[in-house]
Amino acid sequence: MVSLHVFLRAFALFELRDILEDRSWGWLLYYLAKHFFRAITLFEQQNINQAISILKQMFGDRLSTSASVREQHGHTTTWIANQPPDAVIFAKTTDEVSSILKICHDCDCPAIAFGTGSSLEGHVNAPFGGISIEKPWDLIMNANINGVFNLYEAARKNGNPRIIFASSNHAIGFHDQTTKLDASSPTRPDGLYGVSKCFGESMASMYHDKFGVETACVRIGSCFPEPRNHRMLATWLSADDFVRLIERVFAISRLGCPIIYGASDNTMSWWDNGQVSYLGWKPQDNGEIYRAKVDAAMAQPGADSADMIYQGGFFATDGIHES
Repeated sequence: MVSLHVFLRAFALFELRDILEDRSWGWLLYYLAKHFFRAITLFEQQNINQAISILKQMFGDRLSTSASVREQHGHTTTWIANQPPDAVIFAKTTDEVSSILKICHDCDCPAIAFGTGSSLEGHVNAPFGGISIEKPWDLIMNANINGVFNLYEAARKNGNPRIIFASSNHAIGFHDQTTKLDASSPTRPDGLYGVSKCFGESMASMYHDKFGVETACVRIGSCFPEPRNHRMLATWLSADDFVRLIERVFAISRLGCPIIYGASDNTMSWWDNGQVSYLGWKPQDNGEIYRAKVDAAMAQPGADSADMIYQGGFFATDGIHES
């Protein structure tokens, strides 16, 4: 049913208007169809609310409807805007995931597999609302611990190709925003995801020292079309600047194993890439040009908000999702 609604919403109004607009009764049908699909939307929201009510009884605090958590779980690096889910569930086991999916199916409620949130193409967006399902540590471990080991073993056995490791600002997320960091600054992960990124950086370092595998460890800030909140004015990395970085990583004759902060040339910045100036990477974009738009879209968080204290934002105050 959900897939049918997706199809109808995507095409029906466009088709009715464009195919029938040259007939006297075309706009009448378009008007009726518009209100019909509005009714479907209201009906689907009732289904979503029903699913949330049932799942809340099962998962308690592991189901969140917080605006900041939902926004984090609806993102894309494309032109598509943030489309958050109605709720986020932190599942522990595959059996729990199966239970969630069954309830969502019974309630005709969309379910979105967020996983570790590593998709860049919009796969974690929730254009029709619904329930987002995130992975706990045991599943993060398979992807970000075992998976990284397998990556470096494959590199070692196949000629040591150069690697870009997608690390994260959450490897240093517990640092205060008043602290300027460089490549020598200690890691301070703000959650289990950040811990897994610290592991990846250590794995890259060991394979470089022991086997000569070169890796650019890029602590990606916020790679979105534009900053979505006040914190991202400091962490924003434009797609163009990311491409420029990738070009330099593979063009330079000797890379080594540098720690690189993946952020554009933002006026508000917490990170210093001076130690990797030999790369020749010169980011050209600046998140500051979006400040007025961000200010108009939302109030600046209070001084005691995690998004105003920690470089990792609300991740620093998010709990441990037990497995």
